[in-house]
Amino acid sequence: MLSLMIFAPVAEPPVNQLPTQAPGTASRNMLLVWMTLGALALVADAGIGLGLWLRGTWLGAADPFDGYNVFYVLFSRNEPWGLGLVAAFAVLTALWLRRQVPVHPRSLKVRPGLVVVLLAVGTFVLAAVGNDLVFHRYALSADENMANFQARIFLSGHLRAVVPAFWEPMIHLIRPTHTSYFPELHSWNSSYLPVYAAMRALFMFLSLEDFLNPMLGAISVLTVAAVTKKIWPDDNWKPVIAAALLASSSQVLVMSMTAYAMPAHLAFNLIWLWLYLSPEKRRFWLTPFVGVAALALHQPFFHALFATPFLFRLVRERRWRASFFFAVVYVAGVIACVLWWHRFLPTFDHGAISVFAVHRYTWVIQFVYLLLLVGWLAFPVPLLAVLGFARLQREPAFLRDAALSCLLTFGFYIFVRSDQAHGWGDRYFHGTLGCLILVAVSGWDSLIQRIGKVNASALVLAGVTLALLVQFPLRCMQAEEFVRPYAIANEKFHTRDVDLVGFNPLLAYYGADLIRNDPFLRERPIVVSFFPMTTREAALLQSKFHARKIFSENDLASYGLFTSGRE
Repeated sequence: MLSLMIFAPVAEPPVNQLPTQAPGTASRNMLLVWMTLGALALVADAGIGLGLWLRGTWLGAADPFDGYNVFYVLFSRNEPWGLGLVAAFAVLTALWLRRQVPVHPRSLKVRPGLVVVLLAVGTFVLAAVGNDLVFHRYALSADENMANFQARIFLSGHLRAVVPAFWEPMIHLIRPTHTSYFPELHSWNSSYLPVYAAMRALFMFLSLEDFLNPMLGAISVLTVAAVTKKIWPDDNWKPVIAAALLASSSQVLVMSMTAYAMPAHLAFNLIWLWLYLSPEKRRFWLTPFVGVAALALHQPFFHALFATPFLFRLVRERRWRASFFFAVVYVAGVIACVLWWHRFLPTFDHGAISVFAVHRYTWVIQFVYLLLLVGWLAFPVPLLAVLGFARLQREPAFLRDAALSCLLTFGFYIFVRSDQAHGWGDRYFHGTLGCLILVAVSGWDSLIQRIGKVNASALVLAGVTLALLVQFPLRCMQAEEFVRPYAIANEKFHTRDVDLVGFNPLLAYYGADLIRNDPFLRERPIVVSFFPMTTREAALLQSKFHARKIFSENDLASYGLFTSGRE
C-alpha cells in the first residue's frame, strides 16, 4: 500500500493551488469537475434511497419461496453503505477543491515498473487470502459451481459425465442448477462454454484451483499497465495510475476471490488489447485466437461486445489483410461455440432468445448496474472517466474505441430481460473494466489542467488509499456475511459420515443452489432434494441408503440461512 505514494510527483515544483488562469477561465474549466462531483453525489443518494425502499418490499426480502430476487436483496443490503461512501467522497472532494487546501509536493524516487509489480502481487495476495477468509473457499453461485463441476468432468478425460442408472428416474432430485441433462445419453454436463472450466481443470490437477482467479486478477493489473504504456509511451507514471485504479477497485479484488469466469474475461480482454496494439509485431496475429478463447470462456457476449469497436476499426482503416484474417478466425470460433451449444445444451434450439426483450423493469435494472459500477470501483474512477469521455476527440482513435466498447457493453443490457442475480459489483461489465480504466487515465490529463498536478496527485492518491482502507474492507464484510451461511451449510452437508443427505430447498433462501454433487456421483454423501419427491422415490432411497441424514428447517436456520422463520 505504501507503493501507492508514487502518485505524489517526482521533483515537481511546489504548486499548491489551482493553475493560474484568466478570470472566468478557471470557473469554466472547473465546471465539469463540479458537475461530475455533484452528479456523483446525487446518483449515490438516489441509489441509497432505492436500496432503503427495496428493503421494505418483497423484492428486497430474502424469501425462501422467491428464488429469483437475490440481485435486489444484495443491492438493498449492501449498496446504501457503499454508495454512502461514494457520496461522502464526492462531497469532501468538492469541499477540498472549493477551499483550495494547500498540498505539499513530495519527491519520491521509485521505479514505476516496480510499483506496478507490487500492485499486481498485492492483488494476488488479497484475492488469495480473501478466497479463504471472505468466501470460505466456497463457490457461492450456481455459475461458479458449474465451472468446478465441468472441470471435474474434464479431469476424468470426458466431456460429459454418465449418471448411474439408479438415479436416472430421479435426476431432478440431485441435479445441480445450470446442468444440462441428456436422458438419451444418460449423462449431464455444464450448460456453459468450456474454456474457463478447462482452465480450472488444469489448476485442479495441480491442486491450485483457488489461485486461478487471484492469478488472473494480478495478470489484469500487469496488462492494463502494459496497454497504458503502449498508448502513452513517453509517460512512465500513467501505467502506474492505471494499475492502481484497477488494483484498488473492490469489484476487481472481490471478484478475483470467487470462482466466476469474469476475472478471466477481464484478463483475456486486456491481453487481447495488448496484442492488438502491436500491429507491427508478429504477436498481433495472435489477437483473434485469444479472442476466440475469450468468446468460449463461458458466454460469448462479453467478449463480443468488448471487441466489436476495435474490429470495426480494422475495416474503417482499410486494413484488409488483418480484417480478413480476424474475420476467418472469429467466424471459426463462433461456429465452434454454436456447435458446442448444439451438442451440450439441450435447450439451445428453443427458448434461447427469450432472455432478450425490453420491458418496464430493464430501465430500473440498468440504473442499478450504474449504481453498482459507481459503488464498487475505486473512488477516483468515476470522476476521471467522465473527464476522459469529455476529451475523447483529442485522444487517439484507440481510446475512442475503448470508450465505445464501454458504452456498447453497458447499453446492451437494456435489451436483456433478466438481471445478473448473484454478483459483486456489475459483473456483466467486468470484462470491459480495462477499457473504462484507460478512459479514466485519459481523464488524468484533464484533471491536471483543471486543478494542477500536485492537487490531482493528492486527490487520486487519497481516493485510492480510501478505496483500499475503507471501501474494500466494507465490501469484504458484506460478501462474507452473505456467503458464510451457505458455506457452513455446504460443509455440514458434505462432511457427514453417511451415504445420503436430504433437505427441502424451499425451506431456505436459494436453497436449491446447495444441491451440489460430484458429476459421477462417486463421492459421498450425495445431496438430495425433497422437492419434488414422490412416495415411491422416497421408498427407493430408503431401501438403498441406510446411512442417511435429513436436515430440517431448524438445522438450516442454525447455520444462518434465511428460512421462513427469519428474515
